[in-house]
Amino acid sequence: MTGQKDSSKTAPSEAGASGDISYSLRIERRNVKNINIYLRPPYEEVLVTAPRRLSQGRINAFLQEKEDWICRNLRRLREEKQENRLAGPMSREERKAYEERLKDLLPSLMEKWEALMGVKSRGFCLRKMKRAYGVCHIRTKEITFNLWLGAVPEALVEYIVVHELCHLREPSHNRHFHSLVSHYLPDWKGRKRALDAFFSEQAGAGQTDRTETDMA
Repeated sequence: MTGQKDSSKTAPSEAGASGDISYSLRIERRNVKNINIYLRPPYEEVLVTAPRRLSQGRINAFLQEKEDWICRNLRRLREEKQENRLAGPMSREERKAYEERLKDLLPSLMEKWEALMGVKSRGFCLRKMKRAYGVCHIRTKEITFNLWLGAVPEALVEYIVVHELCHLREPSHNRHFHSLVSHYLPDWKGRKRALDAFFSEQAGAGQTDRTETDMA
């Protein structure tokens, strides 16, 4: 974590975290006795309140100690919101239309990015999932795409394709993985936000997208 300021005003910073969790950190000095951490919807910002006279070093040490807890709970809360967002009903007509569109769109995207990335999957399948836009099955090298992707613009489908194919190079959501995604798709964060916004509009609430890697 970097950039925290000793101030009663907000002090934002991008906090690098384990896995695929990132968040904005805000530290506020208040008339409190202890350091407190608040995770609030849409779970993109972490608010930390600390005693006015507590040293910044003590605050940094506390946040470092609690980083795993912050990441673990942000992930859980975001997954719960993701599940709520993708758990809605899909009509028979929608399912048919989404399947047809993705079966037409995905083969060319997969072929394009497999060639550029030097990887090769063993194909893909489509399934309506509650918690993920895509799942890369590392052992079989097969990729499952969520049927709901049939409703979004091609550029956002492409982001999920690149994300999942990168897992064939790096199974974990670590820094190396995100550097790969950034290398092949420099604007991936903007596409991620757009994908989030698309489904947030459908659900009426802001949430964060998620992808998975199946190590089995």
